[in-house]
Amino acid sequence: MADQREIINRGNCFKLLAACFYEPDKDLLLEEQVCENLSKLLDTWASGAAKAAGEMALSLKTCSQDQLSIDHAALFVGPFELIAAPYGSVYKEQYRQVMGETTIDVLRFYQDAGLAVEIKEPPDHIA
Repeated sequence: MADQREIINRGNCFKLLAACFYEPDKDLLLEEQVCENLSKLLDTWASGAAKAAGEMALSLKTCSQDQLSIDHAALFVGPFELIAAPYGSVYKEQYRQVMGETTIDVLRFYQDAGLAVEIKEPPDHIA
């Protein structure tokens, strides 16, 4: 069983990872050292992912805000093809439906755990 410190570290890791899936704000990502901190947390139990987070930190320093926004939109929005839908329901529902029964299941899970969903996205958003 994981000790308290490991549980806290994993929770922090998931928060930082979630920040990487929202619409990017380069200044905030740099100021909060999201990728660097993610790399440090991942290093103890996922060295390959830690290396990737470190590479993201380096790339972030040279990439423009516009390019980050374009890349984010290309992956998660479209316009012609949705490369990586950020909603679990797209992968779990029979017709790749957003806001299906699986989305409601996620919302119920959060509510049962006493969590409030405070984002403008459906509750099964990857972040």
